Amino acid sequence: MEQKDVNYMQYVDPSISHVLGMAPEEINTDNPIRRDLVTVEHQQCFINWRALDDYIKRKNCVSVGKHAIPMDILVNLASQCEHILFGINSCHDLDLPSPICGLIAMTDENNDNISNDEKGAHNLIATLIALNMVESSIRHLTEKKHGRAPLLKDMIGILAQKKDDLPLILAPTLTSLLLPNDGINLRNLLWHGFLPVIHRRWLALSIVLVLSMDKLACSSSFDGQTNDNLETLQSMRNHDALCKVLDHGQSIVASNENLHALENQLMRSKTIPNSHKNLCSTALQYTHHPVIFASVVGPLIENSLRIMWCEVNNRDKEIAKPGTYYVTLDGHGQRDKHDIALLPFLSSEENGNTHVRNKLGFTLGGPFMALLIDLFASPPGAPNIRASVAHGIFNRYLSQELESFDETTSTKINDTMIDESIGRSLDDMTHALISVLDLLSSGNGAINANQKKSDLLEMYRPIYSYSALLLKNVDNLVEHLDPFYDLIKSGQPSLHSSAVSVSPMQREITETLTLLRRKHPEIESMQSLIYKGFCVDRSLPWSVDNMFQDNANNLIASECGAATLLLSEIAIAAQSSFEELKRGIIELESNDGNQLSSRKRKQILRNCSIAQLTFDFYSFAAFCGLLYIERRIDTQKGEHPRFSGLSDDMLRLVVKRSRMVVSTFSTSTMVDRALKSVQQYLVGKAVKAIKKEVR
Repeated sequence: MEQKDVNYMQYVDPSISHVLGMAPEEINTDNPIRRDLVTVEHQQCFINWRALDDYIKRKNCVSVGKHAIPMDILVNLASQCEHILFGINSCHDLDLPSPICGLIAMTDENNDNISNDEKGAHNLIATLIALNMVESSIRHLTEKKHGRAPLLKDMIGILAQKKDDLPLILAPTLTSLLLPNDGINLRNLLWHGFLPVIHRRWLALSIVLVLSMDKLACSSSFDGQTNDNLETLQSMRNHDALCKVLDHGQSIVASNENLHALENQLMRSKTIPNSHKNLCSTALQYTHHPVIFASVVGPLIENSLRIMWCEVNNRDKEIAKPGTYYVTLDGHGQRDKHDIALLPFLSSEENGNTHVRNKLGFTLGGPFMALLIDLFASPPGAPNIRASVAHGIFNRYLSQELESFDETTSTKINDTMIDESIGRSLDDMTHALISVLDLLSSGNGAINANQKKSDLLEMYRPIYSYSALLLKNVDNLVEHLDPFYDLIKSGQPSLHSSAVSVSPMQREITETLTLLRRKHPEIESMQSLIYKGFCVDRSLPWSVDNMFQDNANNLIASECGAATLLLSEIAIAAQSSFEELKRGIIELESNDGNQLSSRKRKQILRNCSIAQLTFDFYSFAAFCGLLYIERRIDTQKGEHPRFSGLSDDMLRLVVKRSRMVVSTFSTSTMVDRALKSVQQYLVGKAVKAIKKEVR
């Protein structure tokens, strides 16, 4: 699709667009740039670092050891890389890694069937991915392991310190390309969605940098890409409201007619700026390559939301300017230093006020904001699609997708070793992003007339926020204690416990827990109090007011990590104990009960004899965890807490000790060892303080 009179550099500062479009020196036989900045060895191409240093000195520019190289030198280097990689038959004479061959194949500028605008979009997509590879190579060279991505500036700083092992000009070159202030910040320009097209020379420079750094590392950064974040993608299918969103996106991708209708809708929509419409249309060609698709559409969505954020909040931040922090979608790494489009309040640093509301919530509505936050800007454990893809979490699968474009290999995307369940999880990234594109660009809902936007998100509320996870664990706790309580109340375990002798230690523990016993309705009452403290009513749709309230809830919940884990661990232990107890009683009371071995019968009877003790211990430990959460709510609201004689430090200690003992008690195969851990727990100072205050 050819667009006329479109300013593709609309969202970057002129100083940056000047560098990106700067004409390089003409390459000829007399120009040293032609001869030695990039060399070819053994069918591989690398930057000649010594020649680059000499070239800079000949140009009377900065000397080695400065922070960055001049922009005209960077452009000339990029141009030479392009000449080597994309000159007539050049790349065909090189033996390049298959993923890089795939990248080059994606940018076939000899294809007369696509417009120049589309070629520019393909160049953008390939460069976006190549810059991901550059970051991976930097991490590989600095020996930083995959996981939470270290900042680029920190890794480049590490390289600058390795003066004896690496070329001195490496760090300045990377600085000029990748960092703000002294450089053009190219990686962030692309991965945060500011640019819709780019010249091919920047792709070439990125590729040659990857090859050059891997040579310096004496190993390939493409090897050993084993880290992934599939559990977070798989978890999306555990939630009915999110499944509805994923199924909607899947129904669009599965139908060419629906996908074409979505494309037309996006092209008509004001949500996607004219400068990015061609990139958006091109991105839809990659729906069956989920990591590539997410790599493009994540930044595309970010740019659209940033523009909306600036408009509704009257902020002038839609343009990428040197030396300034961007408004971003997720704030990976430095979210405390700039505005996040999806956070409910604007940055306090600029406003001097922590309570200026983000009006984007009123524009998009509470449920849609909750969905966007779940997908892009939630705590670890959430999909966080843009950040995960951008920082190489799915690079193993990205490499396999790229190899499917490589004509020199027989590997195609359908022939790879991707497990079917993995493929479904990766595809769900596409389904989620497609639904977001549809919702963003649709004034009256989804493509399917019978599935309006209000229906798709009718009861959607946060799933991955700190407060949502805390409330989920509170609910799971009560859900798994309920049947255990009912079984104890039925008297079935006690009917079978009389045949078992009780040790003095067990009798002592039982007596102590009887004094500390928390009635089950009290646990249920504390559940209701926590919901009330968080101002959450699950019978009502999620509102914009809920979104603002949830900011305070998340601050509370983020301080309750240990207590939340305690509740989760108790729920798991209580469920396991109940199921084992119930199963044992059924076996005892069945017609085949007489067929049980004496050892098995003894084990079941012993479980019956400690059933009340087990339930009382779990209930008391749960009470401690819930009390800690209550305390944090009361503190945040400035209210007088229950049991004020208990210090915060003592509550923290009892939560910590409870976790340790729940773990020992629930996993020990020896009953006496399990009971011993509870006995010691009950005489500890933390429990004594609780006993003194609440008895």
